Amino acid sequence: MSVRLHIAVIVVVSLSLLGLVWIQYHLLSAGLVLEKKKLDKQLAAALEEVSQELDRQELLRGQIIDLYRKQGRKLSMPEYNLPDMARDTLSRLINRAVRDKAVYAGLSFGIFAPHAAKPFLSDPAFDAKANRYEQYRLPLRGKWLEECHCELLLQVNVQHSFQYLLRQMGLQIALSIAFVMLLAASMLFLLAQLRKLRFLDEAKNEFINNLTHELKTPLFSIKLLTGLLRKSTAEGDAPKSTALLDLTEQETAKLQTHVEKVLELASLEHGNYQLSKKQVDMKVLLAELAATYAAAAEAIGGSLTAEWPPSLPGIYADEVHLRNALSNLLDNALKYGGEKTPHLTAGLATKRLPASRGTRRRPRHPPPIPVPLVR
Repeated sequence: MSVRLHIAVIVVVSLSLLGLVWIQYHLLSAGLVLEKKKLDKQLAAALEEVSQELDRQELLRGQIIDLYRKQGRKLSMPEYNLPDMARDTLSRLINRAVRDKAVYAGLSFGIFAPHAAKPFLSDPAFDAKANRYEQYRLPLRGKWLEECHCELLLQVNVQHSFQYLLRQMGLQIALSIAFVMLLAASMLFLLAQLRKLRFLDEAKNEFINNLTHELKTPLFSIKLLTGLLRKSTAEGDAPKSTALLDLTEQETAKLQTHVEKVLELASLEHGNYQLSKKQVDMKVLLAELAATYAAAAEAIGGSLTAEWPPSLPGIYADEVHLRNALSNLLDNALKYGGEKTPHLTAGLATKRLPASRGTRRRPRHPPPIPVPLVR
């Protein structure tokens, strides 16, 4: 996947998620409006029941009218508990009415005289300056007008109405948040997969490019060896022809190994591609390379002399890739050496590492041995 396509997918998915969040926000806002209208209807019906009940309760009505007439004056000894009695009775009446309408919000109330800014009878939690969206008012008429000759006002406040409405929509809000988070997590997972696929695609392309270059080496060697074999066969040199056939078989085996590497692309796409590391005998590997490229150098009128220490240790590596690395060095020296008849000398030198204190341990993964190519 190209970078532009990758960015386009990210932008489209992000915009889709933001659009979904915007839609969910407006749906929840509409839901809150509907819940507010439902609450208004429930409280209006509850206050209507309170009004009817107040018309029937003469004692409570008389207590409230007495408090209205005596407001601002100090109550006498028998009347000092009159506000508490009227407040408790009215509170039970209001709470019973709203519970019957399935409203379980916190409520407070106050009774106002005409054109008064403060109530003359109120609940301790009552706030006369509460938000108007939390206020529900009921004019007291009917028998009140006959007995009091005044129009009192009962105001009921819903405490923390917004939180109450949110609780009423708790399930919808929780599901909306859960689904949005699930989509966000899915988007992040999708982006991670796209990034992984992009990495695998780049790795696969690099693998194919490297493998193509590595396939050229045995093909080039087989072509040279075939020409030498034809020449030695024409000259009747049987031992040399046999040696060239052996080298041709070796290069064919290398080519088969590279072809098998192509089949590993499936495992590369699944993300479980690993190097096939093992202990490699460097003396055997270098002997094979020296024989192959000595013949290749001889084919173009040159020569190759290879030397390495008798006690050359093995190394822990992927034999195929190590062979290809060394083959590329020798192949490049033959192709781009700048001389028509190159004379190459390849030598290996080992450096003894200083002994460490304590128990001497053999390293698990010995470092690769440098292979300098001297012109």
